[in-house]
Amino acid sequence: AKGYTQEICYDYLDCKYFSEYKELEKRIAESDDKWLIFVNKKSDGQKLCRRLNELFWGTKKRAVFVTSESKYRNGEANKELRNIEEKERFECDVLIATAVLDNGVNIKDSKLKNIVISAYDKTEFIQMLGRRRVNEGDTVTLYIRYFSANTFSGLRRNTEENIDFMMWFYEANTVKQSKMCANNTW
Repeated sequence: AKGYTQEICYDYLDCKYFSEYKELEKRIAESDDKWLIFVNKKSDGQKLCRRLNELFWGTKKRAVFVTSESKYRNGEANKELRNIEEKERFECDVLIATAVLDNGVNIKDSKLKNIVISAYDKTEFIQMLGRRRVNEGDTVTLYIRYFSANTFSGLRRNTEENIDFMMWFYEANTVKQSKMCANNTW
């Protein structure tokens, strides 16, 4: 049987780049469209949510931050998670989320015109982008965070350490299995 593949089309995206969330704050505050912002760390999400709600003071706009713990607590974050599950949309103007929303969530809302992603993992990035379901004619501005050379150097060092550990583990198990096979002991 032949496999079926289809190219993914990203023609609906207008990509822009940023290095710090602070660069986006004014644009978000002045926007009439909804925003979905994925953050890497809870502390970033908390800080950004607090800052945006300060900028929204005196307006009807609001930002909400959701994490995996939001499912178990009452409040706006839990309410927005239920909205997404039941209505495939959120009511707030800006939804800030950790990776809790990167999988198994559909958002079908034509007012969601802006997505911000800070992931450097390809699979996580694609999952986050894929939360917004698009229809023909939809356009979305995607803000992609670019990282410093120091960040990538740290990621590389971490990866190299993981590879070194895996090689040590493999070699240790290979030696142990060889000895066990030679002695016919299992």
